[in-house]
Amino acid sequence: MLSNPLIQRYRYSSFRKRQVWIYATIYISVIILLLFINYSIYLIHSAFGGIDNFFKSLFFQFITFQVLILWAWGSYNSGSAIKDEVLEKSYDFFRMLPIPAWEKAVGILVGKNLVVLLMAGINFLFIFVFGILGRISLYLEIQILFVLLSMAVLANSAGLLSSVCKVPKKKSSNPIVLIILAFFTVPYLLAGIYQLSESENLESFHVKFFGIDIPLLILISLIALYFSFWVFTGVICKFNRERDPLFTMKGAFLFAIGYELIAVGLFIPYLLHEAPVVYAFWITTLPPAVIVAFGSLKGMEHYIEYSRTIQEKRSAKKHSMTRMLAYSNLSVGLGLFAIWSIFATSMVIADKGNLPANLHSILTLFSSYLFIILLVELYSIYKSSNPKIGLLVGFIMILYFSLPLVFGGIMENEFVVLYSPFGYIANLFAEFIEEPIADLSIWVINFLLCVIPAIIVLNKYRLILTTREKMSSLNGVQA
Repeated sequence: MLSNPLIQRYRYSSFRKRQVWIYATIYISVIILLLFINYSIYLIHSAFGGIDNFFKSLFFQFITFQVLILWAWGSYNSGSAIKDEVLEKSYDFFRMLPIPAWEKAVGILVGKNLVVLLMAGINFLFIFVFGILGRISLYLEIQILFVLLSMAVLANSAGLLSSVCKVPKKKSSNPIVLIILAFFTVPYLLAGIYQLSESENLESFHVKFFGIDIPLLILISLIALYFSFWVFTGVICKFNRERDPLFTMKGAFLFAIGYELIAVGLFIPYLLHEAPVVYAFWITTLPPAVIVAFGSLKGMEHYIEYSRTIQEKRSAKKHSMTRMLAYSNLSVGLGLFAIWSIFATSMVIADKGNLPANLHSILTLFSSYLFIILLVELYSIYKSSNPKIGLLVGFIMILYFSLPLVFGGIMENEFVVLYSPFGYIANLFAEFIEEPIADLSIWVINFLLCVIPAIIVLNKYRLILTTREKMSSLNGVQA
């Protein structure tokens, strides 16, 4: 790993004497300050109730410090790597490095965080020692270590992916965003670690996954590593084909199936309860299908390029529209919803619910989903020729989601609220719908809304294929 040229490059820049002295001074000062404050409180105010609790408190304080180092500082370094390459005008050199994409990703994740990893390693020694002195279970220490490392991998990979997906064109700095983000996240982080410190026998706290008892911290770590794998795969794909969407069709389907299986494993032990577990599963798993569909969006340039592939296969000329539809973003979106609906229906059957009524609800949700992905497809195929199309599509979506809620409140009519996807999903928990005809009217209107965008999208597909056919014919005549 150390032979990686990127790691070597970052090593020379990170471990300059001036920088090392600055980092060492700050780190040692923080350590001394933490120890001095806690020891002063222990001596003067007789706090903590004993020496064991004193070291236990230090154990969890250093965990907090480790979170800030590995998750916050590390992910910031990883996320700023590509921006730094652009600002230093070395991004073209980075792209042409004759090493595999995975080595570039590892080089950035490790090389940009060499100082972070060094401090984290020293911190782990403090955590281990304070854990022993504070009579913390070694098994719990191992679990916490696993969580810290797995979440650090996920946070750093996600930071790198965010920078790869949108390469900055100029220097930009917005510390206000970071300050606001820290303002809302740090209190919850500190509260979570405090609750962790107050928990008894946390290492023996298990949750059911597909009916199997698994330690909570181990399960969190495994899920984090699963998503880290996909994030890292996305980074490699963007390094290899930076103009392609984040997900291929196959990758989108595999990710969706994996996500659904994880959700099923978490929800299925709680079926056959009075609480609406099935609908909680629906609203937990449907939004990711929409997000993955966004991550799979192909632009106009991809359609034009693929039309050449269709044109080259003369035998399939009569089925060119079918092939275009199979390649389109609509197929990815429909496939993702099909995967979701299979799992959603399976959960209804496992819960022994009312299958016909729930199938009707799935169809209603599908009608809303279809309208949304048609609008998204309009944006993807027209954004290159009309950059303002995003404003129109966003405005239509806002009206679609909010108008029924507004008019339902004005008219004090609960049924009107159901025409908004938000209102309909909320209503699933309230069990307001009693007559099937109510569902029927909702999905009929949704399907009618789909007609105009569907016609526009199909006409655009035809235009692409017709233009490609004319270009091929012209080239044949010139030849």
